[in-house]
Amino acid sequence: MALIFISALFFQGCPSETDETPDRTFFIVNNSTETISVFYIFSESELMPNRFDVKPTLQIMPEIEYEEFLKYDDFDKNRKLRILIYKQSTLENYTWNEIRKLGMYDMKYDFTLEEMKSINYKINYDGNSKALKPINEVTYYK
Repeated sequence: MALIFISALFFQGCPSETDETPDRTFFIVNNSTETISVFYIFSESELMPNRFDVKPTLQIMPEIEYEEFLKYDDFDKNRKLRILIYKQSTLENYTWNEIRKLGMYDMKYDFTLEEMKSINYKINYDGNSKALKPINEVTYYK
């Protein structure tokens, strides 16, 4: 009887194929040859919020897999996981003010929950992006 109860508790906590809640973590894997700086946020808007004014502090060295925890409501209200990646060389060759004003980045990702599920919550950055793409219609907050 106790074995049935324990088994029932175990299987109750396992997500089903139709479970709409995200896994507990997502990963950014730096498969490039240089350190990257990453800015990410969950947002409903296509525009980056005023946090973009702050230089990203998250750094991921080459061949490192960074793990970040998800909250159950991160993807609520049509929010997407929005990621901007900057190569170390970009940050060395331009001031943060220039990068901000010109809306430059080395890679941009926008993921829905369904898209994150389809890639098993793992974002692989290989460094082969076209460098310094502008962010379309960025609104800067003062």
